[in-house]
Amino acid sequence: MQDANGISQGLKRIVQDNLDKRYSSTNDVCNSVWSLEAASFALYQSLYEERCITEEEYKQRQKKVMEKLDKQFFGEPNQNTGEALKESHKVKQKLKHII
Repeated sequence: MQDANGISQGLKRIVQDNLDKRYSSTNDVCNSVWSLEAASFALYQSLYEERCITEEEYKQRQKKVMEKLDKQFFGEPNQNTGEALKESHKVKQKLKHII
């Protein structure tokens, strides 16, 4: 996280320094950008190596979570979701009359 914040701050600093005419040549700007590029690549590489799950596993987990949410809010997957929403609306209307 600190590395990502450092890269973000570095980019802002390059822009601000350029606007303040602190660079004497284009090469100075390029050197600053290249140093940040190296830092961002190192961050990317370390994050890639630390990944605990693959992208496919992540997608499968997300799919399972969505299926559980669908079951919780709409009942079984075979149930018509339109009917479930209508029932939910009827219950809300009855509760309004009671309150």
